[in-house]
Amino acid sequence: MTVWCTRAEGYCFLTVEINVAGYAVAVPCIDFNDPIIANIPPQYLEPPDICACNDEACILAPPTISAAKKWGENLFGGNLLVGFNEEGIARFTDLNTKLARSDLRLSCRFASLDEELADSPAAQNDILLAFVLTNVYTTTEAFSVIPGRLATLIPLSSPADVPSPNCTRCPVGIHFPTRPLTAVVQLLDSNHNELALCTSASYFCAGAPDALLYVALYVGATKVSDIPLGNLHGSTEMNAELGKAFFDDIRIAKSNAGYRLQFLAQAYDFQRYGSDLASKRIIRAESEEFIIVNGAPSTIELRVRNQNYTLKHIHWRSSDRAQN
Repeated sequence: MTVWCTRAEGYCFLTVEINVAGYAVAVPCIDFNDPIIANIPPQYLEPPDICACNDEACILAPPTISAAKKWGENLFGGNLLVGFNEEGIARFTDLNTKLARSDLRLSCRFASLDEELADSPAAQNDILLAFVLTNVYTTTEAFSVIPGRLATLIPLSSPADVPSPNCTRCPVGIHFPTRPLTAVVQLLDSNHNELALCTSASYFCAGAPDALLYVALYVGATKVSDIPLGNLHGSTEMNAELGKAFFDDIRIAKSNAGYRLQFLAQAYDFQRYGSDLASKRIIRAESEEFIIVNGAPSTIELRVRNQNYTLKHIHWRSSDRAQN
């Protein structure tokens, strides 16, 4: 069995040759030993699960040709069913996948002609109904699909969804001025593959795994990074490591509500059939809102304007130690 894999515009196109008689159904499987990526993205898991390549029971589970095709379509596109030519070779020439991993394989199951079924009326209308899927299969060597160009930034964590290490009584998303804030940003291609590793064979994702990310500070649509001067300081630039940027010392000097962090990275577009730079783009992502306060909440004030007001008219206001 021979496999070729070529990356182009977000897909890996494969050509497989198998020298045997009958029909062949391609069913992808995974070794689950990719050193960078631990899990398959959820969209490729339901339903059904993708087989581990050493799980023969899983690979042989689909009972029919159509079931095996549907199984394979969870991970691969293109024509997953190919007949053998006069030379006894089945060529899969348009298989494609959006999943970038280094532990992919193809298991090809064989369907043989059943002479009794071949004489049935159903088989006269659909020749595939004359073939029966067998438990004979072969599996390719592992091959790699590398990710595409940088297209998306995903904040994995930000000040909006982590508690303040300096305030045990503060709700999540409330922090103190000038104290270190943290954030983690994931770099992905257009198919949501992690840009953890980019080899010299791909110019699509060149420079992305260790791209430089910047942080800006906003309230609503207004950029307030430098209002007042030095409001946003600390570590506001960070190179990604294996497709993730870890910010551990973002600091904001002024208390305010409705802050959001905006993360920016520069993406590069290369010529389709060469390594020459074609253009540059800025990729952005924003955190959820968070609050900077001068102190932890310490009092609750109850103000009743007159005795005719009911509870629904009572206005509550919390204040911190600095009376903000």
